[in-house]
Amino acid sequence: MAVSINTVTLSGRLTADPQAMSENVTRAAIACERSYRDPQSGEWKQHTDFFRLVAFNGIGNLIRKGRKGQELAISGRLSQNKYVADGQTRESIEVVVNTLAAAFVYAKPNAAPEVEEPAVVEQADGQLAVA
Repeated sequence: MAVSINTVTLSGRLTADPQAMSENVTRAAIACERSYRDPQSGEWKQHTDFFRLVAFNGIGNLIRKGRKGQELAISGRLSQNKYVADGQTRESIEVVVNTLAAAFVYAKPNAAPEVEEPAVVEQADGQLAVA
């Protein structure tokens, strides 16, 4: 049997305050900027990609502490969902977060983070570890 790898790592800024969908589920979105050189003009340009995130349990509770514009780095896996809207089958892809590195984890509400190095929090079988 072939081995499949489904891993994604992103670093960017929250596009809005995270939303608690339930006690154990949090949804958020991250904007990731990248630079590239236009092949025709030779000029450097900026492009922003937007990704939806979903986090569960402890990781979700930590992401809820974030605020719009705060930086974070996550890793997780891609999840493709199908649903029916207005009689049409639609698909969406989101990142299921399983690792979070964020300075805002220890920040006071509405204050700049006091941590220079990001705190890494991992979720393994429902357990949290801070390094």
